Formats: sequence, C-alpha cells, structure tokens
Amino acid sequence: MKQEHIAHLLERYLDGETTNKEEQKLRRYFRETQIVPAEWRVYKALFAMTDAGFESHQDHRWRKLVAMAACVAALTVLIVMLWPRHDEPKAESSYAVIDGVVTTDQQLVADEAEQALTMVAVTEEELFGAFDTMNL
Repeated sequence: MKQEHIAHLLERYLDGETTNKEEQKLRRYFRETQIVPAEWRVYKALFAMTDAGFESHQDHRWRKLVAMAACVAALTVLIVMLWPRHDEPKAESSYAVIDGVVTTDQQLVADEAEQALTMVAVTEEELFGAFDTMNL
C-alpha cells in the first residue's frame, strides 16, 4: 500500500470516518510493515493493541461457541442415560453360568460364590507370613 493512501486512511481514522474494511487495512498494514515513518510509530503500537483486542474478541466468541456445544453434548448424554429403558433384564430373569450351565437359582449361585471365595481366602498367618519372607 502506498504511504499516501495510508496517510489518507489515518486522517479518516482520527476523524472517526473509517469503515471496518478500512480499519482492517490499517491493522494489516501496521502488522505487516516492519519499518514505518517515525511519526507513525505511535500508530503502529496503537494498531498492534487494537489488532490484539480484535483477535481476543474473535477468540472469546470461539470459546463461547465451544462452551455451548459442550453443554449441548453433555445434556444429550444426560438425557440418553436417564431415558427409561424397557429392555433391561428384570431381577427374576437374572442368571449365572456355572460349569457351562445357565441357572436362575439364586441360592445355587450364592453357594457357588461362597465356595469360590473360600478357595481364594487367605489366613492371617499366611498374610503376615509373606512379610517375613521379605528383606525389609
């Protein structure tokens, strides 16, 4: 961009007459131009701040959109989890498979579970005896 055009846009900017597109041109010019006339250095700093504020505003809108999407997703999951299901098995249709045989006898299942637990149970002497074998 020619400096005459930038000077004209700066005058319009200071008079409050620039459009959004013209201000965008000024922001881009001062962001991309490394060396500016000494009298424009203050504008380079000014547009750097407003450019950061503009990006921050855009970032804020993006975060707001992401937060809304997360809320909608969480609400959807909650509704799906709480929606009543009719295909869940009832207590009387519960079963266990013991030695390859399906059974619904709750007493038999309880007896088998108790027997399995006694097979893996450890006495207090065995438990603390393990500590004696360690070299602490």
